[in-house]
Amino acid sequence: MLRFLTLLSLSVLVLLSAATNSCGGDQQSCGDACYNSNDYNCWTDPTTKRPVLCPVGTENCAGNCIASCGYTCQHGQIQQKQNNTCPPSCSSGQSPCGQGCYDSSAYCCISGKPTDTAHCPDKCDTYITTSPCNFTLCDVGELWDGQLRADFGPGANWVGFSLKNAVLRDDRGQICYSSAHSQLQCNTVPQNSDYANFGISSDGYLVYKGSAVFYQSAVGTGGYNIFTQQVPYSGKIALKVQLYCPVATSSTSSTSSTSSTSSTSSTSSTVMPSTTGPCNNFTLNNTGQLPDGQIRYNYGADAMNVSFSLNNGVLTDNRGQTCYISTSSQLQCNTPETNDKTSFGVKNGYLSYKNSITFYKSAVGTGGFNVYTRKVNREATEVELQVKYNC
Repeated sequence: MLRFLTLLSLSVLVLLSAATNSCGGDQQSCGDACYNSNDYNCWTDPTTKRPVLCPVGTENCAGNCIASCGYTCQHGQIQQKQNNTCPPSCSSGQSPCGQGCYDSSAYCCISGKPTDTAHCPDKCDTYITTSPCNFTLCDVGELWDGQLRADFGPGANWVGFSLKNAVLRDDRGQICYSSAHSQLQCNTVPQNSDYANFGISSDGYLVYKGSAVFYQSAVGTGGYNIFTQQVPYSGKIALKVQLYCPVATSSTSSTSSTSSTSSTSSTSSTVMPSTTGPCNNFTLNNTGQLPDGQIRYNYGADAMNVSFSLNNGVLTDNRGQTCYISTSSQLQCNTPETNDKTSFGVKNGYLSYKNSITFYKSAVGTGGFNVYTRKVNREATEVELQVKYNC
């Protein structure tokens, strides 16, 4: 019974301290953690008196986050509702895939779409255990607590991965593994030491212990938990790998080209950004800053005007704070979380980071958009930050 409930509910983050943090921007405090109220609710466990963070659509019950659409809490005991409204509800012999159901004897689920079993991956005889570069898994996001979530759902964001010596890590450096309940998740400290089991098949699917078959089980808030073994109410799923390898610029091709048109094109494609501005005062179009240092496109509540200077790749705001890309890929200026502070520049009149002028904006509840270097969720869209010098 406990195993069944665990599979259909969401994992819980129990906060071990009741100290209140100072949270900036649109964040609120819950014990010693900060959270976005659009994604999480803060509960006080009646037994332990400790604060508990649960994703929106779930509630706390004796330290567990349970899906409100399918369960209720009675005196600390989890009870299943008779009118379970958790989507989707599949009939016997069918499994969930995306927003619908499919015949599990004839199809498997790949990237949220039913696929004929003849085209579904299975056991792999050959696969690599070190990827040539970073990658994503199609239609797979990650919750703040490290759970991987197919078809996303509230609280889950886009996530990147790396693979080295069969060890899979997310883009926060956390190790991915199969939990005691066979759930695929990533944490700083894995629950077990048996995690060097991953690979990428020759046809481009994630592999675990020689198999490219995973299983997904719907959760009440949307999306699906991912498992390495079949669990109740689960269906097969394959996780397609999309590599993001940098494209090497060939100096030979541009040198050997005799066409003036080709030569011009080759030269423009390899233009390097300037890492020092002509003067120490410029702004970015339609871009402001919150008091805590977060850069905010289209401004929004509490954001103010901000100007910048650039020197040897180091971007500084007009308060003298160093700008950097946080561990969550967000552009902000305060005490840097990372040592990578010298990768900024100006390219073709736009701010660049690691030679790219493409950033991503994601809306926040108080108005305006946070700015990121990667697509952190489905709603995030590309944006370029034009530089205006005030020389």
